[in-house]
Amino acid sequence: MDALSDYDAALRIAPTDYYALMGRGLTLTAIGDITAALSTYNKLITLNPSAEFPLHNRGNIYIEQKRYTLAMRDFNRMIALNPESYEGYNARAWLRLILKQYPEALTDCDAALKAFSGYDAALDTRGLTHLLMKEYDQAIADFNAALAIDSQIASSLYARGIAKNLKSGAHASGAADIAAAKQIDDNVAQGFAIFGLAAE
Repeated sequence: MDALSDYDAALRIAPTDYYALMGRGLTLTAIGDITAALSTYNKLITLNPSAEFPLHNRGNIYIEQKRYTLAMRDFNRMIALNPESYEGYNARAWLRLILKQYPEALTDCDAALKAFSGYDAALDTRGLTHLLMKEYDQAIADFNAALAIDSQIASSLYARGIAKNLKSGAHASGAADIAAAKQIDDNVAQGFAIFGLAAE
């Protein structure tokens, strides 16, 4: 809470300071005060309508609230502002997975990777898209590529384990991935519940 107090003190001096508002929004999100975080991002976007980062963060809050139309609007706006917005494409791809728009999600992942070929988050999202489409070889290839960039991506390890099990029943190898993912993040499975995916 000290950080929040510091940001509030800074904003009393400079109410429109971008970095203080951004820090306040991130801090409020981290402590779970979503209503106040959303209000902060709304103010920041009003003051800085071309800034991508607050649009991204607000869109993610809308996803948590299941306000998917509003989230799509924010991610579309990110891409309209910057056609090379790899974070915008990846965020929209993730939303499209929730909406079961799998071909469109793949297109967005490809656009993100065209803008930034080493973007491990987009490889992770594309792998998940292939997994949900039951294209297990492609899923594993994408998770391998993401993990080659960062071996500690819990979601890629966990999903690769599921893909291995579904592809060939390679339970030993799949189980090793899943166990490794849980060592990094013991709550990793929660992120897959929305997609009906769980390790056996």
